[in-house]
Amino acid sequence: MKVRHFGTVWLLLLGACTSFEPSGTGSFGTGDTPTSGPGTTTATNGTEESSGGSSSSTASSADASTSGTSSAGTDSTGSTGTSGPTSGTAGAACGNGLPDDDEECDDGNDDEFDGCTSQCTIPVCDDGEHNGDETDLDCGGSCQACALCQACLDESDCEGEMVCGSEAQCVTQVEMTVDWANNCGSSGQGATIEGLAAGTYRATASQSAGTLWLPPHNPPTTGYFFLAECTGVTFDEMRTPDGIRYINANTAFSNMISETETFDYLGGDLTCWITDATCGDNNGSVEFSLENVCER
Repeated sequence: MKVRHFGTVWLLLLGACTSFEPSGTGSFGTGDTPTSGPGTTTATNGTEESSGGSSSSTASSADASTSGTSSAGTDSTGSTGTSGPTSGTAGAACGNGLPDDDEECDDGNDDEFDGCTSQCTIPVCDDGEHNGDETDLDCGGSCQACALCQACLDESDCEGEMVCGSEAQCVTQVEMTVDWANNCGSSGQGATIEGLAAGTYRATASQSAGTLWLPPHNPPTTGYFFLAECTGVTFDEMRTPDGIRYINANTAFSNMISETETFDYLGGDLTCWITDATCGDNNGSVEFSLENVCER
């Protein structure tokens, strides 16, 4: 009996030891499963792989979020954002009323004559632009005087002895008077305008006329008329009709063919006179002005 009982106990102990041996298909708890090594890639660790995939996805989302924040106005979905820093020069523009960057001025308009040009520069007298207080291109006003045929407001805009003519342009304007007693006989006794520049001129008669005879000389039909003889110029219109004399200077002047005439002059001294064999009994004079004719 004792031997049999001992054998039974041994068998029970052997069985108990056998039941705790590890097996390839044993059901270990999750907490007892190794977390590193090749075992994490087996099918029995699907839960762990799923958990690892979830962590990877979360990390990717975080990376995308970080990337979207640091990119220039683009979020993680690829759409353009409206927030973020603005370029320091984005609002700088000539005409916004505020001097920006290298602008010399900015008055917010495109008026070229108010002290600030449409290019946001301060006008100067040699910029090749008609701006500022200039009367014409880089002349007049506070700039240098204007040359022949440039625009003017008054004589101060024009250089030399030029005047601001009837067309508001700088022109040479000179007066000619031919005294029929003192400038009589030939060109040698004529009245002279020295060094008249070449160009186109308009002659305009002033109310005047002269006579070669005075009453009671005969014939009584001899009287006043308007005529000027000049070097390099023949007046065909600024004169009274040929062979007709008038009782006084005013009547002669009112019967002129034309009070003005335009002519081209080659330049040099302009001398005008009246031809007469005996000048002592002459009276009166003819007077006219000369002014450049500008093309523009």
